[in-house]
Amino acid sequence: MTSEDRARFAAQQNIAGAGLASIRAPISEKSGLFKEQILDTIKLLSALEAWSFAEKHRLPDYLLEDLDKTIEVLTGELLK
Repeated sequence: MTSEDRARFAAQQNIAGAGLASIRAPISEKSGLFKEQILDTIKLLSALEAWSFAEKHRLPDYLLEDLDKTIEVLTGELLK
């Protein structure tokens, strides 16, 4: 994904979520993340992992481990 693609994705996320901003509340004051943001991040990380296996561009083990840990932490925050 190029930096232009990332910027376009971020802009789409901001536009799509703008109407819901007033009814969202952070999951925790410490993280400042919203449930929708956490879910979107989990989906993005999952898609990255699936892409790497499907295209046979295996990520290095240390990145896969970090990816798994991050998904676990985010899932825990989401389920609180």
